[in-house]
Order: sequence, then C-alpha cells, then structure tokens
Amino acid sequence: MPRVSIITLCHNDEQYLPECIDSVQAQTYRDFEHIIVDVASVSPVQSRTYRLAVDPGIASSRNHGVAASSGQFVMQLDADDKIAPNYLEKVIPLAGQGIIVCPGLQEFDGHRGTYGLPDEMTLTLSTFLLTNPIYCCSMYHREDFKAVGGYDPHLDFI
Repeated sequence: MPRVSIITLCHNDEQYLPECIDSVQAQTYRDFEHIIVDVASVSPVQSRTYRLAVDPGIASSRNHGVAASSGQFVMQLDADDKIAPNYLEKVIPLAGQGIIVCPGLQEFDGHRGTYGLPDEMTLTLSTFLLTNPIYCCSMYHREDFKAVGGYDPHLDFI
C-alpha cells in the first residue's frame, strides 16, 4: 500500500496535465501513487486514467478518486496545478490522523499565499469558518476521510 495517494481531477484540462504529472513524477519522496480521474472530458485524457463517463460534480469526482486509491494519506492535485519536487518529503513528516496539512500557494506570476486569507499566526476557528483556507492539495489521513463520509455530494454544483 503506498503511503500517499495523489488524486488529480481533469475535466477538459489535458493541456495542463503533462506538467502536473511531471511534477508528481519528480518527487524526491517515492512512496506514492498517482490516480488521474478524467471527469467526462470532451476528448478523453490519454494519460493513465480512471474515466467517469458523466460529470457527477467535483465532490463526487473527488470521492471516486479516493475510492480508486489505496494510500494511507490522500492529497488532491488538480490538473492545472503542480508541486515542487520536495513537496511530499516536506509534508509527510507533518501528516497524521486528525491533521490536515495545508500547503502554501505560489502562483505562476510568483505571488505567494492565498488572496485575502489570514496568516497561520492569526488563524482562529472563526476566521477559518469565514475564509476556509484549505487549499485543494492539502493532505489528510484516509481514516479521517472515512470518518466524515468523504466529500459532500450536495456541494457538487455549488
């Protein structure tokens, strides 16, 4: 069983997928699997994929990806995202049951962080509930995913 399952959703984003895959394959930490979920793209994704014939929505698509994976930890990585070569090496020591490891974000223009969100030192429960700073490629334990019932399908098309 791989320690980390990286789940990548791709819906008509195949032009970005090679960079995403390359960033995963370049990881210095090697105990992972990469599951690519083609969410009913107009042109089927040609990379290694798990294909959904219809788009059930983002939450359900993420649930399908997790169901197809087997890692102890799960991380979402969208097709138009990429990670630094040492990303997994840095976050694995921080991961554990009951913990969500939330990465920072560096945009292609070099901007760091997430617009309008408080820094770690000022983050409280109330600011968390107002801003939800959990970026999609956060890492969490599979047991925590099971305990909350996965991604809520009621949020598929919100």
